[in-house]
Amino acid sequence: MRVVVVAAVAFACGGKDEGSPRVAAEQPFAPKLGELLAVPAATVNCTYVRGKVVVLDAPTRQLDVAHLLLPDDLRASTPDEVGTVAIVRSCKRTKLDEMFQDRTSGRIVRGFYQSCNVTLVDKKRGVALTPLEVNGSTPLSGPPDKDLEGERPQRELADRIAAMTRVTMDAAGPSPVAYVQVAAPRRDITHSRKLDAQQAQLQERVAKLVGERPDFEVVPSHPNDGATMYVIVPDVIEWKKTKTTVTCHATARIEGSLDVDEVKLDNLPADECLQKAAVALVDKVATRIGAQNAHASTVKCR
Repeated sequence: MRVVVVAAVAFACGGKDEGSPRVAAEQPFAPKLGELLAVPAATVNCTYVRGKVVVLDAPTRQLDVAHLLLPDDLRASTPDEVGTVAIVRSCKRTKLDEMFQDRTSGRIVRGFYQSCNVTLVDKKRGVALTPLEVNGSTPLSGPPDKDLEGERPQRELADRIAAMTRVTMDAAGPSPVAYVQVAAPRRDITHSRKLDAQQAQLQERVAKLVGERPDFEVVPSHPNDGATMYVIVPDVIEWKKTKTTVTCHATARIEGSLDVDEVKLDNLPADECLQKAAVALVDKVATRIGAQNAHASTVKCR
């Protein structure tokens, strides 16, 4: 255990802050606080700011002090200027490993820092972005003989927002990108070629659907920029024909993974069966890739 010697500082507690800069800055937003604090169900795994920002504290339903610390060109003054809402959802105190010694009394006290969970909302797109966890600084002084309490990370949050990628209000905005290729399954020489035509059509449809998704970027080779590339392998494993319809059973997997997504459709025209199978498989694979990207250390945005 490490002991840090600190100075005691006398603290005075203020009263209500009706005349504070925070309250004055909050007044234009007051009629819209409920709307601004709403978090959309739709999410994207990306972090950026669109236009100007307002920072709100959800538990108190007030303007957060971090808002006043934003750069002038990034800080919204009215609801009409807001492109991004930063919502401080919750904060917690965490005990530091170090113990602290009061320089005057010699008493050993504990130290705590604060961290806050923050949700960013792109108001134009109606989506919540990648959540943030922002840590405050280590406390170096406090009231005599009391545990040292770190301040809320208001400056840290303002600096974090100011350092983000910025897009204009009218821009399409960054999208989370998973680099993707669509490849044919590997066949051995004993494999029947009777499904090759259906396989080629399924692969073509899957590739087209993947290319149309805003969260995928189809690339011919790995960009080698630290992001993960996923190779999607669709496959037709069963094709039963009747006079007018077919039963199609298809799968898709991510190369290198043991997990397989599959779909089986009955009594559909051949073209419709292939199209619906392709749509279902792409949705399943996208969900799987999205879950993996949610835990990735590198988030690609375009």
